Amino acid sequence: MNEYIRRNLQSGTRDRYRYTANMSDQSLLAAGRSFALGGATDEDLLESCGAPDKWHTAISIACDAFEATIGPQDSAKGQSVALNADLNAKTAEMNALSQLFVT
Repeated sequence: MNEYIRRNLQSGTRDRYRYTANMSDQSLLAAGRSFALGGATDEDLLESCGAPDKWHTAISIACDAFEATIGPQDSAKGQSVALNADLNAKTAEMNALSQLFVT
């Protein structure tokens, strides 16, 4: 490893590009966005470590695609929660009405 890479890795560059395998979708998206932003700044260093040319642009495109897929999932989850709440309210109404007919 040449001195330029060693010096930059010791200065915190390595810490800026960390992630864990058990991140939530939102955390993973935030990390990807951070990598894309930092990649533009650290482009020469990262390419000298073996990153492909303009990799931060590819990460940005991947983040856009990932965000497009998790958006509908979040909306569907919210709709499901609302429908369950409505179902629970209707069930409570039916139970209250059924109590009127119990002798």
